[in-house]
Amino acid sequence: MSKSSIDTMYIYERLEEALNSETEDEMNQLISNLYRNCAHKYYHDTDVKIGLGPLSTYDPFFFEAEMKRRNDEEREGEDEA
Repeated sequence: MSKSSIDTMYIYERLEEALNSETEDEMNQLISNLYRNCAHKYYHDTDVKIGLGPLSTYDPFFFEAEMKRRNDEEREGEDEA
């Protein structure tokens, strides 16, 4: 499995900011931003993309197969370039 690290204080502060939001829409946006930033950080650390959305949280086999397919497609595209 690929290795990545997180900045615990950064995550804590972003979650605190979201949980203290004035509106539900603002909270949703802040959590969405954190989700996107975590996926970006993981990709930066590992060169593996994550973040398939809701299906991946319900079916780990789907997640694993889909991530392999996406990464294989990306590698094929890099080889052609």
